[in-house]
Amino acid sequence: MTAKRQSQDLLIYLVPSAENSHGLSPVNPGLADPALTKIPLVFDRPDLAFRDLRPLLWTGSSIVFSGTGFAGEWPDNNHARLVLRLNGPMKNAEYSQCLAIKINGEEVRWSCGSGFSSYEFIPGGYTVVIDGQSPVRLEPNDKLEFSFILATPLSKGETPVPNLVYGGDVPLRTSFLEIATPVN
Repeated sequence: MTAKRQSQDLLIYLVPSAENSHGLSPVNPGLADPALTKIPLVFDRPDLAFRDLRPLLWTGSSIVFSGTGFAGEWPDNNHARLVLRLNGPMKNAEYSQCLAIKINGEEVRWSCGSGFSSYEFIPGGYTVVIDGQSPVRLEPNDKLEFSFILATPLSKGETPVPNLVYGGDVPLRTSFLEIATPVN
């Protein structure tokens, strides 16, 4: 799952913030103490997830992170890879998801899918990856926001609500958004 990073790749960490509990930071070390937040789950049939989940982005059913100070330009075939460390245990990884990105309040990209691009079990939970398309350009003064939502076919109460682990200063075990050019 490790790919060669290119100079135009942008790695943005999900961090606790004084002004916004769900902040973003490009800085590696000493980001903040790790934090936990419950991920709201939508209990729905997977075959309806795309139609039902999309309108729930940017609402209380999703989680939103935001920040400024990021810059870059990518070709049209670029991607955004959201890596989330989830504190389980969760019964299984049979989830649907949606991810959307806004710049300065205007939604520029969104995608929905069944399951995750990949997932890996780790002590106390697992790490999941959600893939989508990234914006083509970011200027340092742009406000970058993204929202994601998870749905499960399980009945409410059948599985513990997962917690998102973010903050901290261990990059490979911390949740982050990567905007990158695909490596052929």
